[in-house]
Amino acid sequence: MSYYIYQITGADMTYYGSSQQDFCERKSQHKTQYKYYKKTNRLNKCCTSYKIFDATDDWKMEIIEDKIETEYEALLIENQYINNNECVNINNALGLIGEELKEYKTKWNRH
Repeated sequence: MSYYIYQITGADMTYYGSSQQDFCERKSQHKTQYKYYKKTNRLNKCCTSYKIFDATDDWKMEIIEDKIETEYEALLIENQYINNNECVNINNALGLIGEELKEYKTKWNRH
């Protein structure tokens, strides 16, 4: 099964993600986890997509790229969306921090 990149949009905000999970299941998981965190008041430990859910009920989730072969390639593409577009994402998709992140951004900008 291949990977895909998706975006959640609403209230003039965008969130980018990647997954191999069935699209309907992934969308449902976002909604279910948001309801759980809202109910348990644990929004300080949540996905930044919840900013969109907090702002509006009129949001949509759609696949923007698909048929990506590897997880690493999907994460690289997700990072391109995060780095080149205004979005609510605060984490680097590859989990890079500090010098690793700085080096990645330098290499990516050169490429």
